[in-house]
Amino acid sequence: SSETWVLLALAEDALGQRDEAVHNLRQALTLMPWNALAHFNLGRLLWQQGRLAEGSAHLRRFTELAPDDSDAPRITALLQDNP
Repeated sequence: SSETWVLLALAEDALGQRDEAVHNLRQALTLMPWNALAHFNLGRLLWQQGRLAEGSAHLRRFTELAPDDSDAPRITALLQDNP
């Protein structure tokens, strides 16, 4: 399931396996394109890799899917400061 891919990606991220985590978050989004948590974490990881444009697209999608999430205002401000 999409949630399983996200959990695997989070574990890989914690272990420093960021390329694998990115791959698995993409898998999660293939199964469930509206998975806000997958968009958030994929955007975050891509930003950490310096892939700002691609990361921003996923972070933007996160704020669209989960506007009431506690992280949404911070992410919206971040995107406005880094268009």
